[in-house]
Amino acid sequence: MVTKNNYISRGVDLSIPRELQLFIWRCMDNLPELHDDVQIFELKQKGKLQRITHRTVEPDYRRSYDLSMEDPITQKIYVVEQKDFSTMLLASEA
Repeated sequence: MVTKNNYISRGVDLSIPRELQLFIWRCMDNLPELHDDVQIFELKQKGKLQRITHRTVEPDYRRSYDLSMEDPITQKIYVVEQKDFSTMLLASEA
């Protein structure tokens, strides 16, 4: 098993609550073995809940989660995997 380092962009650090960052990294840890190198996480408010939709293009994968949060946000996040590291960044930073 290869240990990867996880990095976040400045935009993620400034605008995404730490608990959401950690949740996204856990989603990455639970991915099936065969998956795309770019993961897409769409964050939206659903009533008083934070809706997180995790998807990939190839292979087609989609899973949604609803979390109880004080201040739900709307944002699109990419996680790009390289051989030895992964980077989480806002779609606006890509």
